[in-house]
Amino acid sequence: MKFKSISRAYSTRRGPLYHNCQLQAPDDQPLCACDPIKTQWYIERGLGVKISENPLVVRLNFEPAGRPQVEKDDGKFYLLERHNICVVCGKGESFIRKNVVPHEYRKHFPDILKDHQSHDVVLLCLECHRLSNLHDNALRHVLAKEFNAPIGTERDVKVVIDSAHKIVRNAAGALLRSYDGIPKKRIEELESIVKNYFNIDTMTTKYLEDAANMDVKIWNKNYQAHGLTLSGSKAKI
Repeated sequence: MKFKSISRAYSTRRGPLYHNCQLQAPDDQPLCACDPIKTQWYIERGLGVKISENPLVVRLNFEPAGRPQVEKDDGKFYLLERHNICVVCGKGESFIRKNVVPHEYRKHFPDILKDHQSHDVVLLCLECHRLSNLHDNALRHVLAKEFNAPIGTERDVKVVIDSAHKIVRNAAGALLRSYDGIPKKRIEELESIVKNYFNIDTMTTKYLEDAANMDVKIWNKNYQAHGLTLSGSKAKI
């Protein structure tokens, strides 16, 4: 299948995502790979000392709260040197961060699966990122059907605008803001809208203010976000 190349909707990174600087424990055990800003933060506060410039390595002078469990794969992951290339095609420029687990699902995960976790953040080039989004969207609709988490239906809408009330509000707002600049015939039309709404014969400023400040939103009491519905189900994302 051929896709038309579209890139204008995305903003690529201006700099590398991975700098592969390293933090070490007082006994020289590697703790994690990080960026220069984080290593400099420890140095400026006297919490660590620079022991190497290239690559940049900072040794902490206190015992860290935790150490990587190198015997497990997730512990090894944060010590690996990572390359600034597209993980799909290997292209070495024009990157975009890609959340493998989309934010609309991830934000509903337990904190233990979100805090200081970056396993599912990868680099993609423009074209691979666009294609991945197409596949994401297709999977969203499959999951929506399988786990009764609709997308783009009335049940999936958090709030709708009451169009009839909006017309009244706009009419009152126009009369309050621009009365002197509105043609007489149009003033009569706008006043008629507000009068009919309140079922009155005489217009007053109080009625106009009440109409101009009315809430035109209708909240869906049964609304539940698509991502939240899936996160609370037995879906394995």
